[in-house]
Amino acid sequence: MNSCFKVSLFLLLAATWVLCVAAFAQEWGQQETQVPRRKVAIIPLTNVVDWHMLATLKRRLGEAKEWGAHQYVFEVNSYGGYLDATEDIADVISELGVSGSKTTTFVVNKALSGGAYIAMACDEIAMQPHASLGDVMPILMTMQDLPADIKEKARSPVRAKFANYATQHGYPVALAKAMVDPDIEVVRVVLSGQEGRETYYIEGRNVEEWVRQKTEVEGYREVPPREIVVGAGQLLTMGAAQAREYGFSKYTIPTRPELLHELACAYYTQVTGEVRDIAHGDVFDVSVFSVNWWEGFIRFLTLWYVKGILLLVGLLGLYVEFKIPGFGVPGIVGIACIMLVLFGSYAVGLASVIELLMIGTGLVLLALEVFVIPGFGVAGISGLILLAFGVLLSFQKGLIPQTPFETDVFRENIVVLVTSFLVFVAAAVLLARYLPRTKQFSKIALDGPGAGTVHGDAAVQARLRDFVGKTGVATSTLRPAGKAKIDGRLVDVVTQGDFLEKDVGIRVLRVEGNRIVVVPEAEDES
Repeated sequence: MNSCFKVSLFLLLAATWVLCVAAFAQEWGQQETQVPRRKVAIIPLTNVVDWHMLATLKRRLGEAKEWGAHQYVFEVNSYGGYLDATEDIADVISELGVSGSKTTTFVVNKALSGGAYIAMACDEIAMQPHASLGDVMPILMTMQDLPADIKEKARSPVRAKFANYATQHGYPVALAKAMVDPDIEVVRVVLSGQEGRETYYIEGRNVEEWVRQKTEVEGYREVPPREIVVGAGQLLTMGAAQAREYGFSKYTIPTRPELLHELACAYYTQVTGEVRDIAHGDVFDVSVFSVNWWEGFIRFLTLWYVKGILLLVGLLGLYVEFKIPGFGVPGIVGIACIMLVLFGSYAVGLASVIELLMIGTGLVLLALEVFVIPGFGVAGISGLILLAFGVLLSFQKGLIPQTPFETDVFRENIVVLVTSFLVFVAAAVLLARYLPRTKQFSKIALDGPGAGTVHGDAAVQARLRDFVGKTGVATSTLRPAGKAKIDGRLVDVVTQGDFLEKDVGIRVLRVEGNRIVVVPEAEDES
């Protein structure tokens, strides 16, 4: 009995010791596999790739760095844009990788042209199941008419950049170049070696020499048949399945949370060496850095139809202001609309000081033509040309397009300018014809020659010379045209170019046809 008790006690103590050791080992194991938390910044890049996107990207990256981000996910949904802006954005993203931050592109719907350029700059690519990637060829507006060497000069830098990205991130170089250059044919070759079969994508013009080197020198055996993946004359554009097959896309993921889950599991495995299914909240702190309301407002101002409406309203406001005395609501609205158009272009980097000077000089020349110089001549024509070119250049980067997108923007801007001008002319004609007849306008507007004024009666015009030397009072601001009361009658008058305020005493200097030329009453006769 005593012996059984001792055995039972020993077994109880042994079991307790085993349980304690197991609990300690479990706790120790959990501490060993615990990984440091990582901050992940989500940065959406949508719509047109332009200087507005570049500016907002830099601002958001600055905020993400202040937050302490270690890893970046760029959600790309774009069909491309300006080549210069695309290159700058890709360089900014590449610098993140150089500094040690991991970058991932998540293609939402599409990453074409400039969007694909941005995707290639990241360390890895993930795509939604229905997304597409590729077609990055830069072309000029008349590319088909250019010599082969000029075409090559346009494509060469982008093709070299893509080859560099492919080498850096482990993508097939030939396929990367085929996104840029339609003259590149890509052939899929399968070789068998000591480590099994391997698939390669080789430029068609190099495939024979490459296969000979691999088989005769390195001892591989080719497994036929060869397959042309991208034919000559085609640009490579891939769906999610193709991108995964060709080695560009690492994940095919429907949603952002699922992508974060995959990234979290990959990060955990990288740190611990263990494969484990974990929630991204266990290792990631996630923050989304979106475009703010002010940047959204700037983007709104650069929409083609918004620019067209603002330009039209601005021109009409200035026209009405030129037709009425004083300075009022039409002038304020006109100037405000023109300033909004220029401000939107300037804020996104499309308009520089040069364009603003061209527009300002054009407006000054037009004002001189309207108020100072009689008729319409060199000053007016020069002003219109400077104004038109200044506005056009403020709507786009440079005069000659370099990509299909820039060609579309150029055509769009021409349509906006021509349409706005034609509608303005039509509206100005209607205003000139019908607005003076309204009671509200007749109180402030200047009547032209007609039955309601001294100028409208031919018999009275013969007696206009009687006004020479007489004095009166300006009943409206003269800039230089306006109304004045002379000898008890309300007449249209014009100064020699000076602007005179309302209620200023005036004297008739001379009469030129229907024009009564006046000067300030105190001015000596010349």
